[in-house]
Amino acid sequence: MEHWIGALAVAIVAALLILTSQLRHKRIYPYLDAFAQAYCEAADHVLHGRVITDTPAVERLDGGGVALLPAEAQPEAVRSLLEQGIDDYVMQRLRTMYEMRAKAQEHLTGINYVGKKINGVLNRCYDLANLSFSIINDPTVARREEHLDEFRFFLTKQRFLRTTTLASVVSEECRKKLAAQ
Repeated sequence: MEHWIGALAVAIVAALLILTSQLRHKRIYPYLDAFAQAYCEAADHVLHGRVITDTPAVERLDGGGVALLPAEAQPEAVRSLLEQGIDDYVMQRLRTMYEMRAKAQEHLTGINYVGKKINGVLNRCYDLANLSFSIINDPTVARREEHLDEFRFFLTKQRFLRTTTLASVVSEECRKKLAAQ
């Protein structure tokens, strides 16, 4: 009998932990959804729905760095993107992403799986957007090869970022909107 009471107590504690985690996740959905919306709006504004598969032309620098060649030496799609640049609208969306990420992280703990997963997705998407927008804004700055790989990923994998990466942490309603884009 005592064995069953102990097992029941463990089951109740586990259920409460899972329930608490789920409630915490639901409470941060507005921040996660606003983050995803700001990300999509900024990316759509910059890319205009295009998937840019052309590889940006780069110059290899001493010390292992790379720099984008001037816009006139770039493939047409990349040239158009660089000439367009980054405007205040994109910067505002990036600020919104930063704020929503901070608000979501206030409600998360890094010691559970859900918190680690959400933090990872928010940080990945924010850092990817920030890096890509900074490259577009000033392509003359020398970068590491990994930065250009990330930039290429941003240019070519928007569908994946929306329907897999962001969709893994947002509400069901937002997930449907992301899938429809």
